[in-house]
Amino acid sequence: MVRASRYDEAVAAFDRALPLMAQVGDELSQGRIHLGLAEARRGLGRRAQAIRSAERAAATMRECRVPVKETRARELLAALAEDAGDREGAAAELRRAVEVCLASGNRPKAAALRARLERVLDVRKGEGPL
Repeated sequence: MVRASRYDEAVAAFDRALPLMAQVGDELSQGRIHLGLAEARRGLGRRAQAIRSAERAAATMRECRVPVKETRARELLAALAEDAGDREGAAAELRRAVEVCLASGNRPKAAALRARLERVLDVRKGEGPL
């Protein structure tokens, strides 16, 4: 695990970079920064802030049509829900991530996400709707 000070340093760097990317209108970089902020804030235990950053990253990546990064943001939202014991919230985000992967043609990633969804819901393969 990375020391908390490393996460603090990452958050500080992202916080400095975000207004610069907004100033030049670089939406994609802003989305990437929000994704990094979400991961760092999760590492610091700042769940609410991490969720806001991950949601912003997912929306930005969807708008910019970057399915790989949108998927990563959705996976992070699922992990944050799992951290809080919210299996249904985690499952909902994983379902969204599967949809993104299938729409972009990334079937291997969709299959891996489905397997994770099954573990989250504790459902044996082939039983019940996923």
